[in-house]
Amino acid sequence: MRPFAVTLLAVSAACVIPGDRTRGEPGGPLPETSLEAAHGWSAQRVATAAGELTHIAAVDIFRTHGNRELVALDRRGICWMLLDDGGEWLVREAVHDGRPLAALGHGKVDPRVAGPGTFVGGESGTLYRIGVHPHGALDLQVVAHFPGEKIRFVLAGDLDLFQSGDELVVFTDPGGAFTVHPEGEHGAWTSAAVNGLPRGVRDAVLLPFEVGQLPVFATASSRGETHLASLTPDGPEVASLFAASVGATSVTVGTASHGEGPIVYTALDDGRVLRHRRDPRAGWLTEPIYSGPKGPRALAAGRFDSDPSVEALAVCQADGSIVLLTRTGDRFATSTLLEPSGYGTALVACEIDGRNMTDELVACRANGEIVILARSEDRAEEDLP
Repeated sequence: MRPFAVTLLAVSAACVIPGDRTRGEPGGPLPETSLEAAHGWSAQRVATAAGELTHIAAVDIFRTHGNRELVALDRRGICWMLLDDGGEWLVREAVHDGRPLAALGHGKVDPRVAGPGTFVGGESGTLYRIGVHPHGALDLQVVAHFPGEKIRFVLAGDLDLFQSGDELVVFTDPGGAFTVHPEGEHGAWTSAAVNGLPRGVRDAVLLPFEVGQLPVFATASSRGETHLASLTPDGPEVASLFAASVGATSVTVGTASHGEGPIVYTALDDGRVLRHRRDPRAGWLTEPIYSGPKGPRALAAGRFDSDPSVEALAVCQADGSIVLLTRTGDRFATSTLLEPSGYGTALVACEIDGRNMTDELVACRANGEIVILARSEDRAEEDLP
């Protein structure tokens, strides 16, 4: 039976999570190792986890740290927190679930505590919140449990204009969707089933907010459907963006060249990548922009060119290679940033290297490697080798 309106008293432990690592220890960061990358790019292996990584995100956890941190999940049920301490990446283990973790969201969902929280879950159906106390101690809470369900994706953000703060939506397998929110003054949380949202969701992304409009998020499902959805007091509003005969593996959002507005990209199991553009008169238009090997793992849109008007999208392939798609005129040029190596699992765009004017890419491989790709050709001369 799926839970409905279940209230959980949070299990909380305010502590410094054991397992802090230093260079050379098992499961901790390796000395940064340069890997071969495309011309104009650098690739650095910054850490190797002991288990297969499934997901990675760049979030602000330690507000006094000054740099962005990475959070990675693995199939052993461990949540890894990577901190860039002046060029040396330190690793902390935050969650030990015992079952594979694969879903991660981050947002200011709980107004009862200071700062945002990081929410992780996976095959056990347990959802954890990782918070941070002012002096760096981590606070771990179990905020929800969904018996018989596997947590596939966690979406956090300002999803509902009718509620203050951020909201949290959890998508589960075999096909549920739940809102999870704080309840009362003593750390309790409530989860409630949401009817009408897409089923089989593998990935979701919040679109940029538009004045006068409801917040919109896009979903990609194992059924091959890409939807646009909004939350309202009367229930979800859902519109189909595209339907394919094969599953959709990933969805992300970027900004088109020439200020055309938000662009939604979808990756399909058969290797195609689709671009969805909203036309003021014709509505949403879809075009294929890439066809690669089957089973692309993830998409990441960002500023990957020194010219901010260039539209670019990175694709993490199943073989571990990273391919960059760059729009020139009406066509997308293709270049391989990182050659195949094992099996790719996750990819995210973020800002880590302040020496350049572009975003970085962080890729995960099944062997536990975390690799940071950065543009090198637009760095200041004094920073170049």
